[in-house]
Amino acid sequence: MAGFLVSLPMHLACQIMCAGNSTNGNVTFGQNTSTGKQNSSPLPEGYIAFPDIGVAYKSHHTELVLWNEAQRRCREDDAVLALVDSLKKLEYAMKIKPLTSASHIGIRRWSKRSEWKGFKTDPLVSSLPWAPYEPTYGADENCAFMWMDGRGLAAGNCYKNIQHFICEIPI
Repeated sequence: MAGFLVSLPMHLACQIMCAGNSTNGNVTFGQNTSTGKQNSSPLPEGYIAFPDIGVAYKSHHTELVLWNEAQRRCREDDAVLALVDSLKKLEYAMKIKPLTSASHIGIRRWSKRSEWKGFKTDPLVSSLPWAPYEPTYGADENCAFMWMDGRGLAAGNCYKNIQHFICEIPI
């Protein structure tokens, strides 16, 4: 079994080894460093690592908040709202949240005519995994969120939509 696990990507090996664990508790992965040693620093509580995309996500799905409050809460963990800017990241973010939970993420624009940007580093994002017929272009729909069923991202009102949220930290 050990030889089989070594040949799998880290996240799949963990899923096999942790299959009996029904919670999304701490999962710690080692990372290769230039010295060949592994980093054994545990992740903050509730974060799940996805080494192939270089981040760990935590789903906050027990209470509903506005986008600014979600952003503030992520900062309390030294994290940011998740930058879900690819289909791969959308797939991983969907794995950690309930299917009944739409979630704030770290993508926004500053006005109806401006470009969508990733919140943590302010880059323009051009190939977002939008849901069909999204983004909408309402004057007050300047924050992105994930649809609960995984069909993609949607535009919403930063100051009216109360939702769950996903935080991210680099690993």
